[in-house]
Amino acid sequence: MYVCICNAINERRVHGAIADGAARLSEVFRKNGCRPQCGRCLAHMREVMQTHAAPSGAETGQRAHD
Repeated sequence: MYVCICNAINERRVHGAIADGAARLSEVFRKNGCRPQCGRCLAHMREVMQTHAAPSGAETGQRAHD
């Protein structure tokens, strides 16, 4: 699924940028050779990054309920 239409960045490219060391939105764009255009994608891209960085079952700093 596309995350950024302006730059044709899909979820796979976001995940690839994270695997290549990107930890911020600006780094995802940089690693894909582009810059944000209209900005509508930023919230969704942030969600994709958070989901990829903390897969289910991973520690997120929150305590599980007993």
